[in-house]
Order: sequence, then structure tokens, then C-alpha cells
Amino acid sequence: MAVSVRFPEAERTSSRLGALIEACREARAALGRASLRSTSLCERALAAQRRSVEARLASRSRARYALVEGIVDGRSTTAIVYCDGTVVGVPALVDRVGLVVSLGDTFGDEEMKASIGRDPLISTLTTVRAYDRVSSIDVFGPLAERRPAPKRRDRRGFLRSPWPSTSSQQRGSS
Repeated sequence: MAVSVRFPEAERTSSRLGALIEACREARAALGRASLRSTSLCERALAAQRRSVEARLASRSRARYALVEGIVDGRSTTAIVYCDGTVVGVPALVDRVGLVVSLGDTFGDEEMKASIGRDPLISTLTTVRAYDRVSSIDVFGPLAERRPAPKRRDRRGFLRSPWPSTSSQQRGSS
């Protein structure tokens, strides 16, 4: 005579374990789908970034001073430095350029202080310093052709002095 013994608790535990295993399979499949979508979106974003840089390169080509390519935070990026010293690039690079400027970096001697928007050569050097690794720098035209920001002139076309003139001080005091 065979005796059959049933353990209801074991059957409930087995069914719970089966449900848990099935939930894990579903979660793993959802993770795979999300990972594929994330990879696809990152590739599309990088392609849009490349198209944006190409469009910027096509426009204002004579106003370009330099093109800097390299790696920032593990990603390949391109920056455009215009003749007026402005820099166009991805937000991570622009943030780093601002950090280099705010830290007060200098190049060679104290006269060449990191800045953006004044001298295109200094803007290019500041941009290069912001990269993790630079792969190429293309300078369009001789370095002597850089155009610093225009100096302020008075109504007659003369350059303004940063110091007040003695004649204006005498007029104000009399």
C-alpha cells in the first residue's frame, strides 16, 4: 500500500517560485528592449550633433578661425572658433571652456590669459585646454590674420583711453 503525503506549503512555495522566475524573465526582456532603445536614441543624438556641426561648418565659412576636434567625457566632439573669438560646441565642452576661463589659466606668460570672445588665438588655446584629448586642430589662414575684438572709439574715431583725460577733469572741476 502506497501512501501519498502532500505538503501544501511546498506546493505554494513552488508556485510562488515559478511566478518569481517568470517575473524575472519578463523584467530581463523589458531591460533588453530598453537597452536597445537607449542605444538607438544615443546613436540618433550623435548623428544629429554631427549634422549640426556640419551645418555650422557650411555656414559662415569665412568667419571661421579654427576647428578643434577631440574627446570630451569619452565622446568625440568638434568645436568651431570664429574670428571674433566666439566658440561653438557641445554643452559639455562649452561648460569646460567656461571652467578653464574661470580658473584663470595662462598660456606661456601672464599676458596670455585664458578667455573667450576677444582674441581668436587665445580662444582656440582655451578651447584646446578644455578637451580631454585633442585629435586635430585646423587653423584657417595665417596666425597673423587673427582679428581681436574692436576697440572702443569716440565720436571722432579716436581710440578711447581707459584713463580720464586731464582736459575733461579740468572741465568738471571748474
